[in-house]
Amino acid sequence: MRVLCRYIVVEDTYGVGFHKKILNKLYSSNLISCRDFIVKRIDPGPCNHAFIRKLKGHALRKGCNKVQTLFVIDVESTYKREESDILNHFKHGNKSPIKLFNPYIVLVNPNHEKWLCIGLLGNLRRCKNNFRHIFRQSFQREYKKMYLDTMAEKVEIRNLVKDKDFSRYLSILRKMCKEKSY
Repeated sequence: MRVLCRYIVVEDTYGVGFHKKILNKLYSSNLISCRDFIVKRIDPGPCNHAFIRKLKGHALRKGCNKVQTLFVIDVESTYKREESDILNHFKHGNKSPIKLFNPYIVLVNPNHEKWLCIGLLGNLRRCKNNFRHIFRQSFQREYKKMYLDTMAEKVEIRNLVKDKDFSRYLSILRKMCKEKSY
């Protein structure tokens, strides 16, 4: 029997909580048909072989022998190098009992905070260009990274689906949900 694990990999500690909450909202809104995603964090910067070994180890402990992975990367980092590094890890021979499929990659331009801003305030253009200023104006406080997780519950999904990067994310999640274990 083939058992499938679906991973979403993010660069930031607060991104884990953010994605878990967004995934729950997408599932409850019937925008995706599965909710068995495992959200993991990887240090920003070039991907390393240790991460792939840890991913395989985690999948083995979960009883999975097939892995789908979606990497969600902020563009404000050096994304071209990171994207190619990630893809190279999946191209090399796979001698383990776990089948690693080519990963999906979503680049968030400029960063995840844009999604939080759009989800809370609904203004695509303003949120993309000056998130911290808009946050301060709208909430009368300075933005702190922890808000990515703590304010995700208040995000309106209908605002987010208008964003090109988020629409790609949603499309990939739907593809991943179609794949079944057998």
